[in-house]
Amino acid sequence: MNRPGVRQQARQQALPADLRGIGAVTCTLLLLAGAALPGWRWLQGLAPTPWQLAICALPPTLGLAAMAAATPPRRTLVHLFACLLMLPLLLLIWGSSLPGAIAAAPSPGTRLAEARLFDGAQTEQEIATGGPNPVGLARMRGAHFADGSELRLLRFESAEAAERYLDFTAAALQGRRERLGERPVLRLHQQAWMERHGADLLELRAASAEQALARLQAQGLPAPPEAAPADEPSYWPFALVYAGAQLLCLLAFVRWVGRRA
Repeated sequence: MNRPGVRQQARQQALPADLRGIGAVTCTLLLLAGAALPGWRWLQGLAPTPWQLAICALPPTLGLAAMAAATPPRRTLVHLFACLLMLPLLLLIWGSSLPGAIAAAPSPGTRLAEARLFDGAQTEQEIATGGPNPVGLARMRGAHFADGSELRLLRFESAEAAERYLDFTAAALQGRRERLGERPVLRLHQQAWMERHGADLLELRAASAEQALARLQAQGLPAPPEAAPADEPSYWPFALVYAGAQLLCLLAFVRWVGRRA
């Protein structure tokens, strides 16, 4: 009589009795792995969206599907182990691409006063924007002054749209961020500067930096505020803790299953 074969057959028949407990532990660990990411973002003040929660619910859902599938016990065990090994790591990689903190909406008081801005201009021109547009530009207005300098106002729907357009202009025209007197500006070339006041961009053209600064002072324009760096929480401390906990859980799971199977 082939006793090793009998023992192997007995182990295969005994496995389904333990498979339910193994599957329950696997799904519990996958549930914790799926809840860790939105929990961390919530603690950082970043409320997860419904589709983010749906993606985070996929690991335990797939674990339940692997447990309920009509497959041989050994194959079910392999599927559960694969879910526990790969799904939390994929979730961790996906989490690194999620956006960070969203800047607060600009205050309505950040708009420039047009009457003061164009006071004393020789000629003024309203420039059509073509209605709603992808960059969020709501209005354009320009003016020419007696000393040859020009001012152009670009009014956007939000401060974020204005900042995006300023960054795009800096990259496209190879502009340099520098100071005009004490004012932080973007210099486009030798005779053109741009500065942002909330949701408004102001483009200035003059023969020299001195003339440009004199025009801004003559119009009584305050210096734009310094751009504060975004205080965005780092993802990597969470990722290291998450990956370490995942490795420890995986090793403990393998040891525990090896004793039961």
